[in-house]
Amino acid sequence: MAGIRPDRVAIYIRWSTDDQGEGTTLDVQLDGCRHYALSQGWQYSPALLFIDDGYSGGTLDRPALSRLREAVQRGQVDCLVVFKIDRLSRNVVDTVNLVLREWDGKCHVKSAREAIDTATQQGKMFFYTLISFAEWERSVIRERTMSGRLRRLHEGRNPGFRPPYGLRTGPAPGTFEVVAGEALVVQRIFALYSRGLGYKAIAVALGEDGIRFRDGRPWSAQTVSAVLRNPIYAGRLAYGRRSRGPGPAAPAPSLVVIESPHLPHIVGAEQFEAAQQLRSRRAAERAPNRAASSGHLLTGLLRCGRCGSAMMGRKKYGGGAQVPYYICAGQRAKGTAFCDNAYVRQADLDRWIGAQLLERFGAAAGHERCLARARQEWEQRVAAAAQAAAEVRRELALLDRELEVIGRDYRRERLTADEYREQKAAVGRERQRLEARLATLEKRSDGEGAPPLSNLGPEQRWTSLTLPQRKQILRLLIARLAVVRQPAAAEIECDITWAAPSAAPPQP
Repeated sequence: MAGIRPDRVAIYIRWSTDDQGEGTTLDVQLDGCRHYALSQGWQYSPALLFIDDGYSGGTLDRPALSRLREAVQRGQVDCLVVFKIDRLSRNVVDTVNLVLREWDGKCHVKSAREAIDTATQQGKMFFYTLISFAEWERSVIRERTMSGRLRRLHEGRNPGFRPPYGLRTGPAPGTFEVVAGEALVVQRIFALYSRGLGYKAIAVALGEDGIRFRDGRPWSAQTVSAVLRNPIYAGRLAYGRRSRGPGPAAPAPSLVVIESPHLPHIVGAEQFEAAQQLRSRRAAERAPNRAASSGHLLTGLLRCGRCGSAMMGRKKYGGGAQVPYYICAGQRAKGTAFCDNAYVRQADLDRWIGAQLLERFGAAAGHERCLARARQEWEQRVAAAAQAAAEVRRELALLDRELEVIGRDYRRERLTADEYREQKAAVGRERQRLEARLATLEKRSDGEGAPPLSNLGPEQRWTSLTLPQRKQILRLLIARLAVVRQPAAAEIECDITWAAPSAAPPQP
């Protein structure tokens, strides 16, 4: 690239709560970068100042950094000045991907406190060495921190996180105590969820009663979900993270859950486990629905053969028209440093899948077996809907008895007029919700909305089926489908596992 123009020098600064002990406040960083730029004879332009205040360096998903990357791609930045190179990212892979791949030949990077200058080969070599040592130092600190937290966790004490809603720090180190008013809200959230309300509906119900979150903001689907999945309310401390599949090693260990003698129980263990099972069932029901609504044949089924992430259907412009492709969701979220699987043209892969299905189930007998399985699956869904409808009817009967009790208490002057109206209205809202759910379940239990596939005859073939029919066949017959395409290569490699044992089909 050409030389650095004095008026095309950008400054990027970042600060988060993790940096409290490092003396790298926003003002310190800004003064350091500005003085460095002036010492080089460059101009300081507020238009090219990018600030991420309160954002972690563990991810590249930051608003100011995103604007900076767009400015570099547009050719508006010749050089970027940072206070220290870890301001860009705490992750060595992300830093290298930004500086030496995405910005190579477009923008130089200089550090105000380190001898980093990517305008020269020597500077690039030093850059590699420095960030490698920085990553090693941070990993050592992280390992020591996690060891201490895990030790406290196994002792049943707080491993170091802030008390969630419903709890506060107890008088003894590492303990919690209940916040009475908030604990009642937590219990109500679990009760409403067990009755069939979703995250959003619970948040709306709390808002209607004037109940706010701890910091004064209204409840949302996200905050309700966080309460329902937190084992601390059942007397368990949890630290770490659940596995998210193949990819770079996670900085935190696998999830560790310990029964704590120092932790009060806000909800019972059985109630908490019932909520987790209900969450799993609802998630399993939603996933096929999302895949079914997609306009891409293999959405919800296709996996990346490189990193194991899902493959998403997307469209790209090519030759003056939108061309559908499948792309790795992990690559889309984390970049090519995480996964370098190339785009796969949808038409090529869909055509190959159709050929394999016709080869395997092309005969009338094979096709009839496929249709029989589809009908069996639908019958099971109808039976499950009928059972759920019966449970809803029982809940409605309980609400009717609850209304009778409320009316009796009002007549005996155990409730004021305002209390009577409030409780009656709450039961009425819950009854309306259950009646709407019952209507949906009754339609399903009567067979309404049956998938077209269940009515197909053996004479119909793959090429004559609609997109929803094809999707249903694929989910019946294929247990796993993964695809890999090397960058700049035309061929694709497919790994298909059939639901029934069979010889592997030929590769495309």
